[in-house]
Amino acid sequence: MNPLYDRLPEIYRVKDEEQTPPGQLENYLAIADFIFDAIHENIESLYHDLFIETCVDWVIPYIGDLLGTSHLKGDAWTLRADVADTIALRRRKGTLASIERLTYNLTQWGIHAVELRENLVWNQHLNHQRPDIGGNPPYAAATRFTPIRGGTVTLRDPAMLSLLNTPFDPFAHIPDLKPPTIGNIRYNLPNLAIFLWRLKDYRVRFTKPIVAIQATGTVEPGEATHVVRVYVHPLGEPVRLFNTYQFDPDKDPPVITQIDATPGPIATARLTTNSAAGKPEKYVAIDTYNPTNLNISSLDISEVGLQLHLPEPEFAVTDLSKWKIRGENLCAWETGIQPPLKDREIAIDPIIGRIAIGFDNLELATALKNHLLLTYTYGAVGTVGAHPISRTLPEKWHEETVVVKSVNLFEGHTLNQALNNIQNETSPVVIEIRDSRVHVLDLSAIAGTIDEDGGFNLQLNSTLIIQAADGQRPIIKLTRPLRFRPINIAAAGNLTLRLEGLYLTRDESFPVDAPLIARTAIDRLEIVDCTLDPGGQKLLDGTAAGKRKPLRTSLKLRQNYGFSEADKKTFDRTPEIILERS
Repeated sequence: MNPLYDRLPEIYRVKDEEQTPPGQLENYLAIADFIFDAIHENIESLYHDLFIETCVDWVIPYIGDLLGTSHLKGDAWTLRADVADTIALRRRKGTLASIERLTYNLTQWGIHAVELRENLVWNQHLNHQRPDIGGNPPYAAATRFTPIRGGTVTLRDPAMLSLLNTPFDPFAHIPDLKPPTIGNIRYNLPNLAIFLWRLKDYRVRFTKPIVAIQATGTVEPGEATHVVRVYVHPLGEPVRLFNTYQFDPDKDPPVITQIDATPGPIATARLTTNSAAGKPEKYVAIDTYNPTNLNISSLDISEVGLQLHLPEPEFAVTDLSKWKIRGENLCAWETGIQPPLKDREIAIDPIIGRIAIGFDNLELATALKNHLLLTYTYGAVGTVGAHPISRTLPEKWHEETVVVKSVNLFEGHTLNQALNNIQNETSPVVIEIRDSRVHVLDLSAIAGTIDEDGGFNLQLNSTLIIQAADGQRPIIKLTRPLRFRPINIAAAGNLTLRLEGLYLTRDESFPVDAPLIARTAIDRLEIVDCTLDPGGQKLLDGTAAGKRKPLRTSLKLRQNYGFSEADKKTFDRTPEIILERS
């Protein structure tokens, strides 16, 4: 192709072919055409360099200088994103939205900025009324539950009152002239409040809660004859329920955090169905599944913080609209719930993680007790301890191909079965736990263990990795302390045990003064992203303060590694213990 030559009149191209040798003019113009192509490409690249999305890397600082952005150190793609965000914020010309976006980019936390002057009390000008909510004067569309801008607080709706002094406070306040301080809201004309949700929301999927049925005794017509009491935490411990962070980055204009979609604690009052400001559908979802043909990957998970998975066919999808939800204080549910629950009414206490469900049919209550699954959300400061985070399954360990064994109680594969005769494996073994249920581990019931040093020991012949699957947080309930030793003391080199993403706790039969891990006579013990239950949990004993469980020892190892003096000399190693984010 020679575009410059092709533009010539045909007579010149014909005569050029008649020359000897032919094509002399074409070859001559090809040299010039190469120069014109280079100029054309340069002009195109200059056009692309006018835009931050398509410019070359060296142009990014110059565009940033034109915008007046500060120079950040980092990779080219991060600098490009920073300048692109600056351009987008300048185009929108919104200071409040810019502060929210920049704060989110820096912290990745939920953030909501409020101009506090908008929350000041003020008198309505009768000639220039600003009704805001409720339509035209005289507020014909406003109800008695509607908070009028600049007006006083309505006391009729607990769900609306739960927003008082929160980032989404709709009520008016008198000016606070004191200087702004962290943690206090100072309502005044020049003040801006930036609310941050620093706790990370973690969702535990398809757990098996602790469930019990209680008969209510004498009831009035329409009231439930049986109450199904549910402890959300699989161990029956108090847990503060959170909502999920429902931020949509593709929304235009972007809204970082919205009411009832924040990664924070669920407010009890906003769970009530019949409340004017109650939004239970923003926090709770109800779904059904088939226990006889269970496929966890096929079940739907909603975006809300708490989801109840009810068994079929006792509960049909068409009946879900009949359920009613209310927020309630259930710390003393043993003495009854007031007002009493009605049939298919759900009372939720998000502060301590309890649920009470009313039924007038014992068969439905029994079906729920046997097959209820929960998906719930809690908050934590970050990835320290066992959390349902993203993980990958290693294909190799130190260049050796691993043997993968799966554990899933929904499929009948237990942890005890996966550990049977583990000493016979010569290649590294990865045991992946693919659910978030409670797994009872009893070393005395595992084939191949040896009774030594005061307890049963798991014998290892190769590296063993026990880890949670992607997005799971399994709980390992121990009946006795964990003990590990090599099957061959003289060949214990490079023998590693790795525990990752596990919540280790004690069964009711666990010895009182024993640690969770009592022996690690191997080369290396790695505890990564694990929670070793230290005790000290709060007990709901009816008192205002509440007592706590005693503190327990998690790791206690002896200096002789559990060997006799002769075996200790043969072992001749100092075990290395690695703790990461645990």
